[in-house]
Amino acid sequence: MLLDLVTILCCLGLVLCGFKIAGLSCNPERYVWSVLGSPLIYLGLAYLTDLHDNPLQSPPEELKKLNRFISLFFLLDTIFFSFPPATFGTSQAVFLTAWGAALVGVPLVRTGARALFPTIFQCQLPCVVIGRSDAVSALVERLSQTGRTRLRLIAVSTEANSLGPQNLPHQPFTRLPDLAATRPSCHAILLLDPKGRWPTAETMSLLRGHFRHILLYRPCLNVQLPLWTRCITLSGEIFLSCQFKLLDSWRMHFKRVFDIVFCITIGLVLLPFLAVFSLLIRLDSPGPIIFTQTRLGQHKKPFKIFKFRTMYINAEDRLHTILHENNYLKQQWIQHQKIIPDPRITRVGGWLRKTSLDELPQLLNVLLGDMTLVGPRPIVAVEVPRYGRDYATYSQVKPGLTGLWQVSGRTQTTYAQRVTLDVTYVYNWSIYTDIWILCRTILEVLRCTGC
Repeated sequence: MLLDLVTILCCLGLVLCGFKIAGLSCNPERYVWSVLGSPLIYLGLAYLTDLHDNPLQSPPEELKKLNRFISLFFLLDTIFFSFPPATFGTSQAVFLTAWGAALVGVPLVRTGARALFPTIFQCQLPCVVIGRSDAVSALVERLSQTGRTRLRLIAVSTEANSLGPQNLPHQPFTRLPDLAATRPSCHAILLLDPKGRWPTAETMSLLRGHFRHILLYRPCLNVQLPLWTRCITLSGEIFLSCQFKLLDSWRMHFKRVFDIVFCITIGLVLLPFLAVFSLLIRLDSPGPIIFTQTRLGQHKKPFKIFKFRTMYINAEDRLHTILHENNYLKQQWIQHQKIIPDPRITRVGGWLRKTSLDELPQLLNVLLGDMTLVGPRPIVAVEVPRYGRDYATYSQVKPGLTGLWQVSGRTQTTYAQRVTLDVTYVYNWSIYTDIWILCRTILEVLRCTGC
């Protein structure tokens, strides 16, 4: 994307201005070779690394590829245009600072551009969905619920010769080769039938001679596959290799170091705000500032979780009373374990929950090793039966201060969807997934989309 190059050059320009204002030894005029040569390095790397916007990659994958590209770009820029210093006078400190600024700036500018100008910067894939009418309708409904999607459905092909959901045109299966010929960029989304009815695996054989990309919808495969699944060849046979990175001890050590450094840094920054929140809680209602509750951690080990107190000290009595008097709120509590409005919550507590700031004391849980910054939602013992067989997967990792559920709708999701999001995180973890979730968490806090 040309926008990435402009952002990188802007980062370099801002750093040069900053060095100049700070009175450091820096002569911007002597960076002309770097500015003129940067587009050549950028275009060469973009071609070799396939940097273009790819809707098929997940946000963590895109962030990983983008960070590697930026790091390699500044490494080459430094090698070519800062040596020998006597010739070009380029300070390595300038490139190092600009590299850090670009690592943050380029993803932010990409995200902002897609949000503000989706028709220009949001690449969408034209797709035709092939499957039984009920499965196709369910998929289209799920995609419509996600809001902004990177898939543009142009037709459906089902066993019933009728319009698809949301009035999508129906394309007979025998006419799909013509569609692929007229729309070379069109992708086929194939929904295999678990009961062996049409479409079957043979259907894929008929399609692969016409469509460059065929996407198999995972729920139709009856198996949970992580994002890091890839095809490998062993002894002449093709296998699917599924990598579960949360079971890698080296990666877990790195995640732990990341947790400690982040918590200490952000804790020192937020210390004055934590003191103000504590004072407001004490003035708003009688009771302790910190609320503790027993939650289940890694390997089913119980621990005490810390939160700012957001409820009255007689909260349970208030809850029992209103559930006994209001059947609608009782059903809401059974389904979501939450009720709106909640009579147990104080005035300051309502604001803290809305901004999710009531969970900041859990930074101490992270430092103690009971929790991690990003992970599944911490639960109490009575919630274990609702996880069913998925609890074995959930309990393999530490619960998180934030997680995939917190940035995926939160109060708009059902409990079953919460469980699915927790399990999805465990299967698809990477350090870039954590970074992506942390960035999304900041946006959710600013939007006040908490409880």
